[in-house]
This record gives sequence, structure tokens and C-alpha cells, in this order.
Amino acid sequence: MTPWRYFLIVFGYSWIIWSLAIFSGTPVDDFPTGILYILGGLGPTVGWIISNILDGEKETSETILKAVKFYSLGFNGLAVTACLAILPMFLSWCVVSEGSTLDLTVVSSIVPIVMLTVVSVIEETGWRGYAYPQLNQTHSPIISSLIIGILWSLWHLPLAMIRGTYQHGLGYWTPEFLLFFFLMVPNSLIYGWLLKYTNQNVASSVLYHTLVNLTGEVFGFTGKSDIARTVVITILAIILGIKTV
Repeated sequence: MTPWRYFLIVFGYSWIIWSLAIFSGTPVDDFPTGILYILGGLGPTVGWIISNILDGEKETSETILKAVKFYSLGFNGLAVTACLAILPMFLSWCVVSEGSTLDLTVVSSIVPIVMLTVVSVIEETGWRGYAYPQLNQTHSPIISSLIIGILWSLWHLPLAMIRGTYQHGLGYWTPEFLLFFFLMVPNSLIYGWLLKYTNQNVASSVLYHTLVNLTGEVFGFTGKSDIARTVVITILAIILGIKTV
């Protein structure tokens, strides 16, 4: 059982498919780019399933079900996860709202919530459900979180070259681009602390991921508000990272 084999599978699978999307030259909402975009995004789950098969494990469906059993976190787990996901965003918006575009319509429909949850399950069952525990066998939780955060960030890079994606819309090497890719690293420390707090319950990672993305859609951070968000989350990550040691 090795996380590095998992990382090779994830990057190889996703980057090859996303490269085809890039070379197709069409926007993400056109064929075949849209299909390739979705297929490439399945990388963390595909890597996890293949790794499980190679490891002789057969708990795929059971693990996915556990990932969405948010009630298993208990009241404290739910409350802490929700607070860590929402309050830093709200605080950032209160401190610097300039550049933010408040949009409450995002939470007025169940569709975006379900879609964001599905994306979170696809990513977290692999990154935090499989790779993180494997890394923890030979590294400290904080080092494991940093490794996951860096690789998780790098995994998204090809999306910046696919027209019509969120990452492509950030522009190349703009402050928004750099903040997006940097923020995944401190965020990964928060994921690590949550896993420790919830006794390695990956449902906390799925819920946190979903709420962070959903809250980000609501506040629409850009410019100075995006910088404020990054500063607040980084400070929180450092505090929780120290507590994780």
C-alpha cells in the first residue's frame, strides 16, 4: 500500500485526459471538451479504486456511503466542520467586502448543493480517504497534510488551460490565479485537523469541501476580498496545524 502509486495514477489519468481537452481547443461547454473535463475530474476516485484493487481491498461502495454519512460526525463534528468552513469566509467578507459579489441565489436551489457534494466525494474519498492515511503511516499529520495540499493544488493546473473553466477564468499568473493554487495548501492543514478531531471520519472532509466551495460561490471573492480570505484561512491553518502536531 503506497500513496505515491496512488498519486501517479491520479496525475497520469487526469492529466492525460485533460491534455486531450486542452488540445481539442474548444470551450468546456462544448463537445468533446466537456466530457473530457468531467472524466479527468474523476481522477482521485479512479486512483483510489485502482489502488484498492491492487491492494486487494473491496470496500469501494461502503467507503463512498461513509463519506456522505454526515450524521456520523455527531452534533459537535457537524458544528465544528460547518464553523471552520463558513466563519472564516464570513469574517473575511466582513473585514474586506471590496471585490466580493454576494450571491445568495446559489443556495436557493438544491442542484448546486448536490453537484458540489458529488465533486467533494469524488475528490475526498481519494485525497483524504485513501492517500492521507497512507502518508500518516510514515509522516506526521502536518507533513501529510502539506504533501496532500501541494499535490492537490498541482493536480488542478491543467484546468487553467481549458477554456471556460473557473481556473482558466482566473487568468495566468494573476493574483487570483496564485491565491487559488496557494490556498489549497493551508486549507489542507484544516482538513488534517478535522480528520484528527473526527477520528479520521472522511465525511468531515467531504462536508468541509462542500461548504467551502458553496460559501465561496455565495461571497464571490475577488481582488482585495480574496486576499483577506487567504490571510484569514492561512492564519487559522497555522493555528490548527500546530494543534495537529
